[in-house]
Parts: sequence; C-alpha cells; structure tokens
Amino acid sequence: MVCSSKPGSDTETSQSGVVLGHAYTLLAAVTLNFKGQVYRLIKLRNPWGRVEFKGEWSDYDKNWDLVDPKEKQRLGYKNDKDDGLFFIGFDQFCD
Repeated sequence: MVCSSKPGSDTETSQSGVVLGHAYTLLAAVTLNFKGQVYRLIKLRNPWGRVEFKGEWSDYDKNWDLVDPKEKQRLGYKNDKDDGLFFIGFDQFCD
C-alpha cells in the first residue's frame, strides 16, 4: 500500500522532514502501549531509503528512549535516522 505527501517538488521537504510531492510505502498501522496510553502509529518507508520525518514518534523523538524494549521489538522499531523507515502518529499522518 502506498500514500503520498502534500503537493510540491520532490526536491523540497517540509519542516518535519517529509518530502513534498512524494510517494511513501505504508508498511503497517500499529498501536503502541506507552505510559498507560495507547497510541496509533503508521510505519512508513521512503523508497529512496533516506530522508525521514522528524516529528513526534520519528526516530528523532526522545519518547522512544522511554518505550519498553519488548514493545519496540514488537513494532520493528530501529533507531536509524537515515534508513528511510519511520513512524508517524495516525492523526498527523491524516493531516
């Protein structure tokens, strides 16, 4: 399944690191149990294999430091800021 970002040139990125006018592979829709709450996240891949989202629940988000390692493993989370794989909150994804 694929999705796309807001219109623009693929030489431009938004402030949050999303490439404009670009297609992304939708890998999964998951729930994350964190601090007694359930968060809905979308796992995406930039087919370029680099350039990633930098907002909440991205590899740049310090919340991941507080997530249980078993939960990170279940989701397939890897802290690699330039592998093209990233998570984004469902509400932000739909915005």
